[in-house]
Amino acid sequence: YGRDRIVEAGSGHPKSLHLRPTIASVQAGTQALLLGAARNARAEDNSMSSTLILPADAEFWLGGRKLEIFNAASRWRADPVAERDRTAIDIVADGGRTELRIVDHSNAAGIGVMRLLPAAPGDRFVISAELAGGPVALYLNFLDAGGRVIGAENIRGVRPDTARFSRFDFAATAPDGTVQVKAWLYSAIANRTELRVRDLAVDRTPESGAAGRVAEFDFAPHRADDIAVPTGSTLTVRREGAALAIRPLGVWGADATPVAFRLINDGLIFGAVRLTAIQAETRVAGQGVAALWLMGGEDVASDAAFAAFRTTANAVQTRVTRDGEHVGLEASGGQAPLGFVYDLARNSYVSRTGVPEQLDGAIVIDGKKLER
Repeated sequence: YGRDRIVEAGSGHPKSLHLRPTIASVQAGTQALLLGAARNARAEDNSMSSTLILPADAEFWLGGRKLEIFNAASRWRADPVAERDRTAIDIVADGGRTELRIVDHSNAAGIGVMRLLPAAPGDRFVISAELAGGPVALYLNFLDAGGRVIGAENIRGVRPDTARFSRFDFAATAPDGTVQVKAWLYSAIANRTELRVRDLAVDRTPESGAAGRVAEFDFAPHRADDIAVPTGSTLTVRREGAALAIRPLGVWGADATPVAFRLINDGLIFGAVRLTAIQAETRVAGQGVAALWLMGGEDVASDAAFAAFRTTANAVQTRVTRDGEHVGLEASGGQAPLGFVYDLARNSYVSRTGVPEQLDGAIVIDGKKLER
């Protein structure tokens, strides 16, 4: 999630540096085979993993079993995200109440939570919070159609009592040109705080009409999930009317030993969970490899349609082989046979099924190049 940053040689800027993988794939219709590989040779690379980020507010099935994964994601978003050892956001249960806790021990990094909400000129907004702890600021920034702040930022700095909760609020009216408001509880750069939040809400009163609540305190204490997704099993995900099937075909660590994916949530302030295979936990010079079969689906909002999608996905036959630097992937039983053999040492295809040989490109869908 961009929290671990490394000072980049040359620029001196802290960045979330990632390995640049080799990607090979074939696709037909809604199905694809994907191979990713990356070599870890730099001294500053301490670990290696393959990760797919998935929406937290989704339904997850593993084979024929529905997963009871904790996915109570808040609609408030971290802005900016936490930076390990310097800033943090946590959700805890304390005395029967849920609390959002914001910690800022840095003079060089800010942290907060925000909502982007529809707005129109003349709308009056009120952001309110029940707070205890260190200093923080309440913001109501009005944005134009290009996402730019109109005029000056609207800010109220507050200093809650360290031991006792008090309610604070801040109101502002949307100027001409407003299409959105950014409601923000923010510990700015050069500020330090240890803040406890028991309520956080936004109310809107339009020029004509009744007042109404447009954002509320919807945080839930995190329950960690760490679910094994065995190689060869099929994970299916549904969000509204869209679905995705993911089948790990083979995953190898930097030392070429097989590893497996796990479905993990780290704290749903990010609105996401991740499917991760750890391929090196220490500095290991080697190559991590991950092979996947994927199938997408639409119009699966009904339970019957999603059940049919899962049946189709689970029935597809797949196979993976590895002979040194040659990795082969196959899938049958879908819209068309798919397969390829890839030479990792030469970074080239040995053979392919399901895509015209001449159509190489960064983005190719159904035989058509889309990159510019």
